[in-house]
Amino acid sequence: MKPHSDEKKAAKHKPGHEHGHKAEHKPDEEGKELRRAFEHLGRVRAISGHVGQTHAVAANANFELAFHRGQRALEMAVKEGATPRQKKAAADLLRSAEHLAFAELEGGAESDRKLLTEPLKDAIQKEFKKLDEKAVDNEKQSPDEGIRKLQEQVRKEARKALDGEHYRRALELIRGAEALAHVPGQDEPADTDEAAA
Repeated sequence: MKPHSDEKKAAKHKPGHEHGHKAEHKPDEEGKELRRAFEHLGRVRAISGHVGQTHAVAANANFELAFHRGQRALEMAVKEGATPRQKKAAADLLRSAEHLAFAELEGGAESDRKLLTEPLKDAIQKEFKKLDEKAVDNEKQSPDEGIRKLQEQVRKEARKALDGEHYRRALELIRGAEALAHVPGQDEPADTDEAAA
């Protein structure tokens, strides 16, 4: 084994490197977080426009909260002087909204039943468990009570979908919850009235 690979392994086990995450956020690399937020916003708008305002996507309170907070965060993040934390918050909120939108679209096609072999169900449940554990592990990173409550609600919905064997919906929801766990605390106070809605 090469000496530098041992150093890399040792660095991964230093405090602040749990689960491959650094304790401090790197400076925004050439607008990476803004690009991510912009892409997620475009996908969410495309999904919402495709299904129309009467569909469950528009009516889902968790989606609405993540989407509107993400849009607001992006508007703040594009301003001069925005912090890397604000840019990351926008990207992760909109990533969550994208997964929540897809979850609402997932109707559990009857034709999928024949694809759901025991090995596939097992793989889905393992992935669900891994994402749920990541969500719980990272949830303490956000000091925003509204985000933590939203994540808790989405995790409950995801568990209900998994128990009901709505596997795609369950995976999209748990991915949305996991994305919320990465939203860093904002540089401004949380909007507690909106979080309670």
